[in-house]
Amino acid sequence: MRIISIFYIAFGLSVSFAQNKQILYGFEEVPQSLMLNPGSKVPQKSHFGIPFLSQIHINGGASGLSTFDIFGRSSVDINTRIRNKIFEMTEKDFFTATQQLEILNFGWRSFKDIYFSGGIYQELDVISYFPRDLAILAW
Repeated sequence: MRIISIFYIAFGLSVSFAQNKQILYGFEEVPQSLMLNPGSKVPQKSHFGIPFLSQIHINGGASGLSTFDIFGRSSVDINTRIRNKIFEMTEKDFFTATQQLEILNFGWRSFKDIYFSGGIYQELDVISYFPRDLAILAW
């Protein structure tokens, strides 16, 4: 009984995600949606993705900076805006980059109406905290 209660507490406090990227609704017609939601229903009999071209995903972000802060329409000089953002940001601010490239994706429907799918993709995730002292020194 003690092991079961520890099991429930451990899984009750954990956070899980069912998808690796958020997408819009109504993408069941695209076979690559199986990589995001393996339980989705696919109307095709089979599919084969074009290697290295079927799915390319690139994403980037920052916690203390936006492109509007630097490139937005303003009467302030762009160099002044960059300098202000460098001095506003702290060591807790971070930058992220994600890249995902599908290498191979395939699937087929069996005679018992079960859809089998498989694939290989390459993914790169980078998280970097803002090096404030180095940025001030370089500026």
